[in-house]
Amino acid sequence: MPDPLPTLYVDLTTAFQERGRIAHGTVRVERELVGALAARAIAGRDDLAFCRFDAAAHRFVAMSAAEALAVVQAPTGAERRRAPRPAWRSHP
Repeated sequence: MPDPLPTLYVDLTTAFQERGRIAHGTVRVERELVGALAARAIAGRDDLAFCRFDAAAHRFVAMSAAEALAVVQAPTGAERRRAPRPAWRSHP
């Protein structure tokens, strides 16, 4: 009998922090990969696990495949623009 596959842990910290925002570059690729892996985990792959770093607890916390899929499929809102810098400077 072949050895079982080792568990692949997928870190969703960045995707979790950026949820609800328009994805660019690395975050967009991460969301696509996590979405595909989460769908496979939901379909029965038991060698995939999901986690994110919880800064308040200073440790990684487990997430279910359904939670991972919800993070990467969260609806995105329009990006907020930062206020432009003033053309003048105040001096002390």
